Amino acid sequence: MENNELPLSYRQIFLKLKEKVDISLKGGLQRQSPDFIEDFAHLYLQGLSVLTHIKARPALKTSLPPLQKILVQSHLLLYPEASEKQSSFWQWLWRDYPATLWAQRYFHLASFGVVALTGLIGYIVVQQNFEMASVFIPPFLRASHELDAYLFSPEAQKEMLTAGRESTLEIKTLFSWLLWINNTKVAVLCFISGFAFGIPTLMILIQTGLMLGTFPALFREGDIVGLWAWLLPHGVPEIMAIVLAGGIGLQLGWAMLNPGHLPMGRAVRQTLRGNVMTIVLCALLLVWAAIVESFIRQSELDNPTRLLIAAASTVPFILLFVRAAFAHQSKSPVEIEK
Repeated sequence: MENNELPLSYRQIFLKLKEKVDISLKGGLQRQSPDFIEDFAHLYLQGLSVLTHIKARPALKTSLPPLQKILVQSHLLLYPEASEKQSSFWQWLWRDYPATLWAQRYFHLASFGVVALTGLIGYIVVQQNFEMASVFIPPFLRASHELDAYLFSPEAQKEMLTAGRESTLEIKTLFSWLLWINNTKVAVLCFISGFAFGIPTLMILIQTGLMLGTFPALFREGDIVGLWAWLLPHGVPEIMAIVLAGGIGLQLGWAMLNPGHLPMGRAVRQTLRGNVMTIVLCALLLVWAAIVESFIRQSELDNPTRLLIAAASTVPFILLFVRAAFAHQSKSPVEIEK
């Protein structure tokens, strides 16, 4: 005769789960620590698994009602909007996506850190030996001058910073289209390379940082303000797109190296699902960068105006991550995982 007593391990899971439910109902789940919520979520998943085993054993079915009640309460606490078939787009844009972005912040910070650190290294190295600039800067960015001309010749610097200002609207439009295609290829390669355990992604970020550090090193004795006014208006959205794409690539690499309790394939798919909007954001940033690089960089605007445009370009990013921090506080990790 089959034993109709609930196994001790099952009872312990539901006792712990009931304790989490009571605490959450009394004090609110949002006020609990991240470790508490994560433990709660794991217990809930264990409870679902146990429920499946209990249903397969007829002798234990008398234990189902109270256990199902605990699971329903847990589900409603962890998924407060589960009864809604679909959140409104604006609610998703205002809360869900920023919360997800904040949960991924360490990968994006790592991506930014690699670019910033290698940028500093590139600056120091080229200061010590300007010939290294030929290693760090791709040939198509060197115009028709040798790199030492940018270091020693104010005329060469001026020619570089004012190139394209006399171009027609048609040429600038074509140039912006070509820029967008080229930059998009780099961004796509940056996050797709994550499938190679993130190693090529790191190489692209390092190359980007070294190149960024090289330009101010070459202009350090010349028109450095003009260089920043030339570089930053399109550089802010462009580099932000590369940094975000690099963060996705690092996430993919980490999902392959450390998929946790999930199979590798599922962990990678989950990472891609969580970054769809970030990929779209990268594409939009690159469109904006291409327009600015073609029509503002190659314009007659003075340096203060260009720098003001660059400063204004940082505001949306600051607001996005501030919003992400607040949105993350109002959304449970289980929802973010979904």
